[in-house]
Amino acid sequence: MNEIKEFDENGNLIYFKSSFGNEQWWKYSKNNKQVYYKSSYGNEEWSEYDKNNNKIHWKSNSGQEEWYKYNKNNKQIYYKNIDGHEKWMEYNEDNKVIYNKDSDGNKYWYNYDKNNNRIHYKHYNKRDESLCFEYYYKWNEDGKRIDITKQKFKQMLYFNNKRINRFELMDI
Repeated sequence: MNEIKEFDENGNLIYFKSSFGNEQWWKYSKNNKQVYYKSSYGNEEWSEYDKNNNKIHWKSNSGQEEWYKYNKNNKQIYYKNIDGHEKWMEYNEDNKVIYNKDSDGNKYWYNYDKNNNRIHYKHYNKRDESLCFEYYYKWNEDGKRIDITKQKFKQMLYFNNKRINRFELMDI
């Protein structure tokens, strides 16, 4: 048996049947955004979008659910799932992410050169804000990354919520 694919008038895949017999169906908004998905395995998903076609809500019949918010430049600034995990993002004037944090306490910072190439990335862990890792990037004139010059790792080891050791590996 061969695969079967059907598309709507806008070229969106609306039906797929694999050579093994499993089937999938999709529905789209008038702006060609996927709003519904169903599989022959019983999975179903629904998505909602704002007036700028940004996904603002997603849920599945398995009980998963997610919410999203965006800034005036249509960049995602907030995420939350049904389990309560949240994430916040900030951007620079060039719409590049410069900072994000999550509800677990993780924090991330990003720096860019004048050509908007990422030149520095730093991540602090959730436990005590000790530095987990830090990267420095180098780029050539064509905008291709040529090197990661430094990586620093610091980790606090805990046993029964008490720090017992510190591990550092620097300048790899």
